[in-house]
Amino acid sequence: MRVWRGVVGDFVPGGMEAADFAATAINDVYTGVREWNPATCPDLLQYLFGVVRSKISNACTATENTRERREAPEFNPFTVDKDDDFLYGFLTEIVNEPELMKVVELMMDGYETRTEIAARMGLEPMDVTNLQKKLQRRLRDFIAALQRA
Repeated sequence: MRVWRGVVGDFVPGGMEAADFAATAINDVYTGVREWNPATCPDLLQYLFGVVRSKISNACTATENTRERREAPEFNPFTVDKDDDFLYGFLTEIVNEPELMKVVELMMDGYETRTEIAARMGLEPMDVTNLQKKLQRRLRDFIAALQRA
C-alpha cells in the first residue's frame, strides 16, 4: 500500500500548495502543454479542474512523494528511546493491555484511520474507535498524573 509521505496539513514534498497546482495548470493550458479543445469541453473552468486533479493525482503517485508501507517488526515499548521520557512512560503504563499497545504500534507505523487499524487487527471499525477512546482516556490520566508529580 502506498501512502502520502507528507504530514496532514503540511505542504507536499517540494512545497506545492493548492494554489501552485492551480497556477501550474493554468500555465500549462496557456502555453499549450495541455491543449484545451472547446469542442470536447466547452467549459474552461471545468477543464482546468480536470488538469488540477490530474496534477494532484500524479503528485500523489510519484515515487518521490510517497513511501511504501512495510511490515514493521514486532513492536516492543522498551526499544523506544529512553530519552523520550513521556512516550516511554506512557508505553510502560499500557504495556499489559495488548489491544491498546497494538493500536499505538499501528499508529506509529503510519496507519491513521480506524478502518486501516481495524483491518490490521481483525476488528470492526467501531471496536477500534472504542480502543482509541480508551487510549485517549489512559493518555489523559497519564498526563494528569505527570502534572501532579
